Amino acid sequence: MGDKGAQHLADALRTNTIITTLNLGSNQIGDKGAQYLADALRSNTTLSTLDLKRNKIGAVGAQHLADALRNNTYNNVNDMLQALEKILIDCSKTYVPYKDITVEPRDQIWFDAKLRILYTKKLKHTLGRGRTTAIPALYNSQKQVIVDVQEKTEILNSYFAEVTTWTGPNIDPKIADALPESMVILVISDITAHHFPFSTVGRHIIDSTGQTLKFSCVNWPGSMETLMPEGLQHNSVNNIVLLIKAMGFNCVRLTFSIDMTLSKNQNITALESLQMQSLGSAVSGFQLYNPTLLDETVLSVFNIVLDALEQQDILILLDNHVSKAMWCCSDSDGNGFWNDKYFDPIEWENSLRLMSLIARQKHHIVAISLRNELRGSRQNLPDWYKYVLIGVIDTIHQTNPDILIVISGLNYDLDLSFIRYTPVQDLLPEPIKSKIVYEGHWYSWSNYGHSSECTKMQNGVEDAWGYITTENEKYTAPIWLTEFGTNVDNFVGDNYINCVSQYVQNKNISWAYWVLAGSYYIRDGTPEFHESFGLLSDD
Repeated sequence: MGDKGAQHLADALRTNTIITTLNLGSNQIGDKGAQYLADALRSNTTLSTLDLKRNKIGAVGAQHLADALRNNTYNNVNDMLQALEKILIDCSKTYVPYKDITVEPRDQIWFDAKLRILYTKKLKHTLGRGRTTAIPALYNSQKQVIVDVQEKTEILNSYFAEVTTWTGPNIDPKIADALPESMVILVISDITAHHFPFSTVGRHIIDSTGQTLKFSCVNWPGSMETLMPEGLQHNSVNNIVLLIKAMGFNCVRLTFSIDMTLSKNQNITALESLQMQSLGSAVSGFQLYNPTLLDETVLSVFNIVLDALEQQDILILLDNHVSKAMWCCSDSDGNGFWNDKYFDPIEWENSLRLMSLIARQKHHIVAISLRNELRGSRQNLPDWYKYVLIGVIDTIHQTNPDILIVISGLNYDLDLSFIRYTPVQDLLPEPIKSKIVYEGHWYSWSNYGHSSECTKMQNGVEDAWGYITTENEKYTAPIWLTEFGTNVDNFVGDNYINCVSQYVQNKNISWAYWVLAGSYYIRDGTPEFHESFGLLSDD
């Protein structure tokens, strides 16, 4: 239903004496339709609950609805305000400043209650040290929630004037009045100009001017059965990228499968891919949030995501997560080590060459990993060194000499202890030595130090891969913690995540939180599989 349908429905609501609850979620109602409904609410005395979630209602439509609710003494205003909150949260997904507010390009302003919850309750307990400023609900000096519209408006305008270069008119009191009390203001600024290409010196990653860099990343999975980055059925590509930026991350570890890069799969469209998995609801989501992507090939969708990240100055680590597109990992999934059932070395080389070529055109792709979580009964050091050197010298560096190359160890990225004796750098020509970065993973079940005691865990990590950052050794190189994470559904803090945070800050190393997605298109045969580690909600 669009605005025209909303108009006809509004006409009926004016004389309605029966319907008390109306669910209009997941339609195409815009600002004009919201105005029609608002006009009807001014006279309707029966309707008590109206759900308008997932429509196209922006600030103008929200103002009309807010106006109607404030002046309607017949309806249950609390229930209606819940509906309005859904509108505001949903319209904030567009992440475009309200049309009557003008700001400098480097100071973008968004309103989103959900994001505030994520930032303060989740990232606060991990490693969030981004450029995001968050303020909670508006309180007065007695710590009471401010409900007076004029007072709320003055505080909002004062806050904006303090933290932004303000060039436009003040916030309309109607907008301030309509904002739920839990709403937060996020201000993003200080966009950094990067100096490419990047390289390494000792334990540090540096830019072309010699400035030391540290990556604060989130994992965006794109390596499962649909061959596309997750979440595009729930939000537009650009909005997801802006959510990443708003949470303070400066980079994304974007995973991909070898399957996506195979010539036989490169021409599969997004629509065909979703249909092959019988994901009708995901198709509907794409039609709502990313309609133009349905006819794009899966590889084109991947490139569109890369471009969106680059446009927002977010750096990218491309991670070859698996060969056969699926959830990772197990010892027996056929994806664990070279020459496993699905892990064809030639296909792997060709895939890395393709990604290296793509990275030559997209400077924000600063690193490519050889392979995620090598594992299983076939893993052995002679083959590890053999294929690592092929991947580094003959594949990635030969195709793109500017890119950083990220190397994982054995046993699910838990073991690089052997580098102490034979570092990869010693086996490389001089120009490539300064492009090598090692990676490690750390979860609560990783069993570092055979203990859940923090000091013992950290000592175990140090023995496994942390030692690599020791200065002035033959093995000295940067280390990147490319996966760690915890259940955030009911997160209140735990020993593990505090231990990781302490270690990473003390070592001053780059990191990547697992995971961004709140759900997967499909995982283990289950559509919309919930991800308890996800920083975003399911939808």
